[in-house]
Amino acid sequence: MALRLLLMAALAAVGADGVRSQELSGTGPVQAPVLTLDQDRLFRDSIQGQTALERFEADRQALARENRQIEAELAAEEQRLTTLRGTVAPDSFRAMAEQFDQKVVSIRQAQDRKERQLSQRRDRLRQEVLERAAPLVLAIARERGAFVVLDKREVFLSASAIDITDMALERLGRLDGEIPPPRPD
Repeated sequence: MALRLLLMAALAAVGADGVRSQELSGTGPVQAPVLTLDQDRLFRDSIQGQTALERFEADRQALARENRQIEAELAAEEQRLTTLRGTVAPDSFRAMAEQFDQKVVSIRQAQDRKERQLSQRRDRLRQEVLERAAPLVLAIARERGAFVVLDKREVFLSASAIDITDMALERLGRLDGEIPPPRPD
């Protein structure tokens, strides 16, 4: 709450219209003590993030196919057990049913573990991209005279001129050779 009030006071002091007119007049990037960055977009729109998300999605789909295959196999095995119910002694059937239940629980735990590992890998890759971008974001903050860069999701109200996501994406792209560096005039 205090952060929102501080930001609103800063916007009022600078004047959101003044920020927009500076942005529109082409006088260059706005100097501001507080900047915002959309970390999700930085990850999602960076070439490394896109690659990581494509890999994650392919792995997620492969795991879903594996889960469907296992489900079909377990359903067939359960059907076989059901047909044996009347032809096998109750004690033998109970033992087979318990063994099947243990197998199902074990498989479910293994598949859940795979899903968690997949999500953890995606989170690690996201963190790697953000860590790679951190020096670039720091440089932008210094250029803009900022004391703090806040995640855009945590900000209630802000002027678009203090959002440095596009600039960070451009520099990250340049770092990876995706975007050629600007030519000196």
